[in-house]
Amino acid sequence: MTVKMESTPTNYGTKILTELAAGDAPDIMQIGDGDISMFKSKGVLADLTPYIGNKSDGLTMSDYDPALMNIGKIGGHYYTIGSGTSMAVYVNKDAFAAAGLTLPTASWTWDDLEKDAVALTKKDASGNVSQWGIRFNGNDLRTYLPFVYAYGGDVISSNGKKITGHADSAATIAGWSEYNKLMNVDKVSPGTQAVGASNGNDFFLAADGKKVGPAAMELSGDWGGTDYVNAGMNFEVLPVPAGPAGQFTTMDYSGYAINSKSKNVQAAWDYLRFWATKGQDSLASTGQLVPYKPALTKYKLDTSPATAEFVKSFSKVKPFPELLSPSFSASGAANDLVSVLSDIQTGNGSVDVAKELKAAAQKAQSDLDSYSGQ
Repeated sequence: MTVKMESTPTNYGTKILTELAAGDAPDIMQIGDGDISMFKSKGVLADLTPYIGNKSDGLTMSDYDPALMNIGKIGGHYYTIGSGTSMAVYVNKDAFAAAGLTLPTASWTWDDLEKDAVALTKKDASGNVSQWGIRFNGNDLRTYLPFVYAYGGDVISSNGKKITGHADSAATIAGWSEYNKLMNVDKVSPGTQAVGASNGNDFFLAADGKKVGPAAMELSGDWGGTDYVNAGMNFEVLPVPAGPAGQFTTMDYSGYAINSKSKNVQAAWDYLRFWATKGQDSLASTGQLVPYKPALTKYKLDTSPATAEFVKSFSKVKPFPELLSPSFSASGAANDLVSVLSDIQTGNGSVDVAKELKAAAQKAQSDLDSYSGQ
């Protein structure tokens, strides 16, 4: 079998949709988690369920993490197979020791995180922050859903149709009010200006022989773990804190799908099956989390201090809005809600979260309804 790879570093989604419309899309496509439902709704993704379940050349489902596999599952059918990372919290042990703080446990709460972040935030003689308590690594909606889930909220209904009554509910307001407090009242995390001035540097990474980076904790995916290990940092990874409704997280995922119009579906499945089994070694050997348990175990990603918690936290992932609605992102509804986060992230003063969420939810609902009606 000869496989031709096509790299598209920019405007990937637009190009794939154009190629699909023209009938010349590739046999196998990489699909981001925010687009799976949208592509499926257009009928361009082959149903992988019969291939996965085939006794002669299918997959042994017990070898796979169900949370990762279920991201590509819609209506009881699989459309993508991929890999990703859950969100968890990096904790610098040396920073906690220097502050005289006891390390938190896996059962910690958002209140615990807040108290620790306040104690870990330091200022120099000029009043400028020299060490942040925590950095929230991301400016997209996904990164901040754990706040919402912990307080029992959500941003869209389970059927993917209603945003009002969910994104502006008391529970969702409570969740993002906690984030607003950390940013604008406690001021324990860098705002937009400080992040911009960092030139994209990792706030948690301790460079130049230091033990602690610009931030003592970080809510993030597993992306920086290898760098932290290579820097000799003394750190631990903990699950996202619990709130009144429980302990939940979210994830970033990218999967592979087969073009439903492909003339080489069986060959495409043969390649995808190889990727999902023997091919997982090449990913896991670099420290990348994969759904294939034998590869996770072989490279000790399920026991390594840098990655084990991210594997465990897959079980705490809740379905994110893009999986529930194919139009959530494309309609602009997601960006409507992100506008509230952007205001919070300036760090310039407390935001009226309830007022802004109510207005954003109404705008998002209008955009979703209008887009769905096209």
